[in-house]
Amino acid sequence: MDVQDRATSMRRQLDYILVRRKWRKSILNESYSTFDSVGSDHRVVAAQAAPEPEGPQERPEGPPDWEAFAGSPELQANYTAEVRGRLHLLAEGGEPTTYGGSSPPAKRQPGNGYRRRGDIEPPLGPNTQRLCERTRVEEARRSFVREGTAESQEELNGAKQQLFSTYDRIKGEELMEKVKKVETVHGERRYKESWKVINEMSGRKRSRRDSWQAAAQRRG
Repeated sequence: MDVQDRATSMRRQLDYILVRRKWRKSILNESYSTFDSVGSDHRVVAAQAAPEPEGPQERPEGPPDWEAFAGSPELQANYTAEVRGRLHLLAEGGEPTTYGGSSPPAKRQPGNGYRRRGDIEPPLGPNTQRLCERTRVEEARRSFVREGTAESQEELNGAKQQLFSTYDRIKGEELMEKVKKVETVHGERRYKESWKVINEMSGRKRSRRDSWQAAAQRRG
């Protein structure tokens, strides 16, 4: 492929095209069938150019120069005027704020019934619930031994009933968890694990932990 040099009017062989960096994304190479021979071992690739130069990129602003701001009353005055231009002062007796009053409510403190998100206590686990009920029964028993009144005996009986109810409720929750586990592992075709849980629930094949607990209760 020959081209004519506009400066010297001489014909020159074109081996490649130099493209400025900012135009390179706009150059689309053609398929191999569009290659042209220049009468030698060189090949020339035809190209389609759609010049779309990128615009000037905005440079991110750096951090403000606080030292210059603190030492320049003019900058401070300009900034104060700019901030005041963004705000609209309400006249006396004007429209109320979104809080329903003339001023926002006072900031709530953790001590006046307000609990921060990080202060929320997690729910008690089964072992913690059992321990709390046992402690309550023990305190009621000591009170009954010390006082020996009908009220203390009634409190002891109520604490025992609450302890038994807690045991039954936790046992029911654990049973439902095992049932859900059986359904899950059976749906995933983990039959061995499913039968293991079923045997533990039915008592046909107790786990080693349950056997140890039963032996400890018999010794106690």
